[in-house]
Amino acid sequence: MSSDDGVDYRAIFEEEYAGTDLTASAFAESTTTFEYTIAGDDDVSLRTMRSGGGRRGGVIGPLADHVVFWLSEGRVDLHFEDHVRTVLPGVPTIVSAGVARRFDSHETRYNGVHVNDEFIRAVAKDLGMRVPSGPILFEQQDDQVVALAPLRTLIRTIGPQLVDPATSAEERAVLNRRVATVVLDTFPIRAVAAGGGGDVVTGPGGRSGAADRLSAALAFVQHHAGDRVVLADIADAAGLSVRGLQLLFRRTLETTPMNHLADVRFERVRRELLDGTPGTMRVTTIARRWQFGNLGRFSGSYRERFGELPMETLRRSQ
Repeated sequence: MSSDDGVDYRAIFEEEYAGTDLTASAFAESTTTFEYTIAGDDDVSLRTMRSGGGRRGGVIGPLADHVVFWLSEGRVDLHFEDHVRTVLPGVPTIVSAGVARRFDSHETRYNGVHVNDEFIRAVAKDLGMRVPSGPILFEQQDDQVVALAPLRTLIRTIGPQLVDPATSAEERAVLNRRVATVVLDTFPIRAVAAGGGGDVVTGPGGRSGAADRLSAALAFVQHHAGDRVVLADIADAAGLSVRGLQLLFRRTLETTPMNHLADVRFERVRRELLDGTPGTMRVTTIARRWQFGNLGRFSGSYRERFGELPMETLRRSQ
C-alpha cells in the first residue's frame, strides 16, 4: 500500500497500530508520502514502511504483538511511561506486546517483525523456558548481541520464504518458530505479573536465562579470546551444559561456540595487522598471541576469510 494508491496514512496508523492522536507538521500534512507492506500470518509478520514529507507523531496503543524493528533511514523517538528511547539506523529495538508508546519520527525507512504474544509464549514453553502468567516485558539486546545482528541475519535468510504466498502452512510454521526462538534467545525478558506485582523470573537480575546466558558466553569469548579456551570453559561461563550451549548457538547464531571464538580471534589478528608496522611486527607472533598454532592452516583460513594472506595485510598497513 502507498500514498499513490490513495490510501491515507492515518488509516494505516489506526488500523495496524491501534494508533491515536496522529499529528504532522503543518507544512508536511499535504505532502507526506509513504509505502507500507505487510506479509506473513497472525503468528509472525514482516512489515516495512517508508515515509517522507515531514515529521510524524502519535500514540501507538497496546498491541497483541511483540514488535522488533530497525531503521535504515531517519530517526524515531519513543516515549514510554518511564523513559524515552531514541532509535537511530542499524540498532534493533523491541516493544513488548501490551505496551503503549508515543512516537515522533522524521523521514524514516522502517523494517519490523511482529510476533504474536500467544505464539511466543507457546514457543517458549516448547523450548522449556519458564514464562510469566502476566505480561512479558522484553528488554533491549546487549551491545555484543546487537553487533552480531542475529534476527536481521535470520530475516535476510528466510524472509523470501516468509513473504512468498506459495510457502505452505507447515513450512511457514517452522519459519515462524525460528523467528520466535531468536527473539526469545536474544532479548532478555523482565516479567511483571498482572496487577503490577512481581512474577517468577528465570535468570539473574530478574531477566530470562536464555538471553543472559548467550550474552555471558559472548562476553567470555571477547575477554578470553587470547587464552587457551575449550568448549567447557564457555559453557561454564554461560551456566549451561556443553550440549545446551551448542544448541543455543546453533538455533540463535547458526554457528558453534568454537567457530565464533575463531571468528573473534581472526578479527583480532586482522586488527593488529592493519595497525602494525612492517619490519617491526611478525605475523607469526601475532598469530600465536591469538592461539593459532598451525601457521600454514592459519594463513590458508585467513586468506579464505579476507581474500589476502596475513603478510599482505601487514604490508598494506604502511
